[in-house]
Amino acid sequence: MMKVMVLIIALNCAFAHRVARAQCFPRSCEDRHLATGTLGYGSARIVDLGTVPDRVMRGVNARLDLRILPIFVRHLPVVTHDALFADFTYGPNTSEKVPSVLTEPTVGTQVTFGYELLLGGQIQGVTLLGGLGVRHYAHRIGSAKMIDTSTPLIARLEVGGRRRIVVTVWRAFRRDAVTGGRVDLPVTRPLNLSVMYWQADGSATLFLTPTTTVKPASARTLTVGLRTVQRR
Repeated sequence: MMKVMVLIIALNCAFAHRVARAQCFPRSCEDRHLATGTLGYGSARIVDLGTVPDRVMRGVNARLDLRILPIFVRHLPVVTHDALFADFTYGPNTSEKVPSVLTEPTVGTQVTFGYELLLGGQIQGVTLLGGLGVRHYAHRIGSAKMIDTSTPLIARLEVGGRRRIVVTVWRAFRRDAVTGGRVDLPVTRPLNLSVMYWQADGSATLFLTPTTTVKPASARTLTVGLRTVQRR
């Protein structure tokens, strides 16, 4: 699964700019990236497990975002942003050994996918949008796993023209509150430096010998990578 995801992201990074120039909309032939990809470093943790050490993994992160709304709706009176996304991190389990577990998986994964829709306006090069999203996440690290779904409120700030600084933050107010943010900084014309961090409170399942235990815990994710630029 990891190899397939990395291949998809790599191909998108290589050809997104060329494909975008061929996407001509009525009255406009400017760059409009319907897909953006991110490839870089990622780490994931399941923490606050009581006497059990934090479960930690570090490795390769790949992300793919697809804009769905511009395919069906154009020339809206407000600025829009939407994304159907999948985010995947894969790497070795670097956690301390759990004494009550004889053996546990040597690799860990973090998978998040969902959809978000934002509406807003633009004034003199500054764009502010707000909206709602839904995201499903799953952390599986060694002998622990956390899986849940959240519906966070999302705010997005864009500053600049073709080379924009983009700041996105989100928060869900349910029992399994999710809080996070991402900053995209222009590096070259086709690429941004993207840094994302988020955490979610919930319950983790621990596969301990000889029983399985459920404990309150927190899942945390950090990613740093290069992201293809998305044009309006």
